[in-house]
Amino acid sequence: MNIKNHPFFTKYRNFKYLLLFHLFVSLFIVISGLVGGYNNGGPLLGLKKPFENYIALSNPEKYLKSDFFVVDTAFIEETSGRKPSDTKSKYTVIRGNLLHSNIKKEIIWQGNNIYTFYKGRLALNNDNFNYVYTRKAKSIKVWRNKLNDALFVDNKKHMEDQKFNAVSHLYIQFSLLLLPIVLLILKKKSEV
Repeated sequence: MNIKNHPFFTKYRNFKYLLLFHLFVSLFIVISGLVGGYNNGGPLLGLKKPFENYIALSNPEKYLKSDFFVVDTAFIEETSGRKPSDTKSKYTVIRGNLLHSNIKKEIIWQGNNIYTFYKGRLALNNDNFNYVYTRKAKSIKVWRNKLNDALFVDNKKHMEDQKFNAVSHLYIQFSLLLLPIVLLILKKKSEV
């Protein structure tokens, strides 16, 4: 039987294709979250983290604690464009540990924020001007989530980005629950 002639796709065909596509994308993202959580110690960690981050970012006075993060390295991850000469800064990766802890952590900060940690200046080297970077900040102020020890840079935009990230993950998880129900209802209506 051809899929175009299937009774399910007779009415609202494009809408149903969109719902099926959304279901498969949601399923892929949730499964990758489960695998990522399994690799970090428990399969539900990948699903729990967005809930905990959203709760902490919604109630910062209750769930966020001010702390200092000792920076070991900070670098920029870049993406390449269509041409090899096109490079755009994607995000800044900060590696280090909390002030009174030896556990290594990593913070990903969207955008080019390298000048928070290093200062650059032009220097003459072999008759060429090159940028030389020297370390400026040895530690930065961060907010630590009391629920799951996630770290957030003390920056309004970074906190908003992390909250949006948590909300989008929650949307994907809830849509995975609701989309099969909607598709079953549409299937029942198409049979009548």
